[in-house]
Amino acid sequence: ISLTSTGGRIAETAPDAGVDLVADTLTLSAQTGILGLEIAVNRIESAVTTGGNIELRDFDGWKESKLGLSVGTVTTAKNSSTTVTLQAQNNLLMGAASLVRGGTIRLISDQANVQVLTPSSGDSLDYSNGISFKAAHVIDLYRFFNAPDLIEYRAGDYFQFTSGGTTTKVIPTENLTARSIIIETGD
Repeated sequence: ISLTSTGGRIAETAPDAGVDLVADTLTLSAQTGILGLEIAVNRIESAVTTGGNIELRDFDGWKESKLGLSVGTVTTAKNSSTTVTLQAQNNLLMGAASLVRGGTIRLISDQANVQVLTPSSGDSLDYSNGISFKAAHVIDLYRFFNAPDLIEYRAGDYFQFTSGGTTTKVIPTENLTARSIIIETGD
């Protein structure tokens, strides 16, 4: 499915818990935001807006053959007033070619893991204010992400950081400075 709004936003007309879009892959483009959509997709190829928030929540169907959500490019303006929230019922995966950009980024897995693989180049998470990771089980990242306003890491089991072939479960605790820091693990 591909949806484009050339002068406004893409949003559901009234908040509800029902799935709004069902597809294998999804491409969204809007000028002023992509808001409040419940989706059932395997991959977000792109969700791009020049301003405003992006809020997408993925659900897996009964007997779904591909559980979870794979993320391609999800971007909005990188300033203090924008937030990108990507929430998956199962695994949320960002691959080597993925990019998420916004003022604050929130990556959430309700029942499984959040995994951000080492990007092909640069950083795959591009933000100015805050970063948040929440997973029922494991948060698996290629490095620790710091931010000036919000640093949030909540894992039901544990965190894992892999860089240069070395994996550690230790969060670097020196030089953490933000207006809000939340670190929670079941480990």
